[in-house]
Amino acid sequence: MIDATFYDVNEVSASDIAGADSFSGEHDLQKAVIKSVAAFENAREFDLTFVEKAKQLNDCDEAVVCFAPVGASTDYSGPALLIETRFPRGAFAKAAKQVVTPKWGWSSTQLIDPSAVLEDNVILAPNVTIGPNVRIGAGTRISPGTVISTGVTIGRDCSIGSNCTISFAHIGDGVTILSGSVIGDSGFGLAESAEGLLDTPHFGRVIIQDGVSIGSCVTIDRGLFEDTEIGTNVKIDNLSQIAHNVKVGPNTVMAAFAGLAGSANIGAGVMMGGRVGVADHINVGTGARLGAGAATMKDVPPGETWVGVPAKPLKMFFREVAWLAKAASGKS
Repeated sequence: MIDATFYDVNEVSASDIAGADSFSGEHDLQKAVIKSVAAFENAREFDLTFVEKAKQLNDCDEAVVCFAPVGASTDYSGPALLIETRFPRGAFAKAAKQVVTPKWGWSSTQLIDPSAVLEDNVILAPNVTIGPNVRIGAGTRISPGTVISTGVTIGRDCSIGSNCTISFAHIGDGVTILSGSVIGDSGFGLAESAEGLLDTPHFGRVIIQDGVSIGSCVTIDRGLFEDTEIGTNVKIDNLSQIAHNVKVGPNTVMAAFAGLAGSANIGAGVMMGGRVGVADHINVGTGARLGAGAATMKDVPPGETWVGVPAKPLKMFFREVAWLAKAASGKS
């Protein structure tokens, strides 16, 4: 579901979107009007979406407008209107920008938009910029040079450092964000097209729960379709990167230079040493520990401690280190 707080949705004819690409489906192209965009698994009637494998269409029982690989219609007889193309993700990336656009609304003359709502005892330092329809809770302090974009909500008793940029985000109470952090910009999503690589537009948000602490120069990207979520009382050290669609459970701690790739799922109470990396779509279970520099490329069960490159259970790591040391010494 596209959040109208942050995005404008435009109805667009499916025939205009498709151009010269081939169609299949039971709907008249001139009458098919795209209503929004969505991930394939969540798409509803006349949402624009895409699949990269034809077999994914077996799960489609909605009249979506779907970019699909060439030949996908051969074995498909469902209600979807298919637009066949060599590059479904790239075609979607270009077309989706016509359907959903981020709200702009900046004034050329005012630092604080008149539609913004600031509760009692909000303190704004010089050169803070507040966009349209922003809401900031009582007792929050924002340091010089920070930019709060359209529709952002910030809870009570928060502290925002200097030169931060916050967009497409809802932030809870008692949150601390240190200087130079960027919350809510687009994630690093690429799509192949006939013209080369394209940046994939992002339509999600960042949700930061109560009591979170975020260090200096941290980046938290908004989701592609879903939200990027940071749970209650999470503590994130300086220079960490959290990619699109990541979910971080409550009371998790990340030391400096942590890097969480897209759609990683981090359970509650996880502890990460410095320079930990977690690959995309990896699950790290509740209470797990990742040692400094761990390159986490497999799911980590709850409560386990993993270390190394690639990361593995602690006992296995030490057994391998001992074996290597013994082999290197030449002892039998």
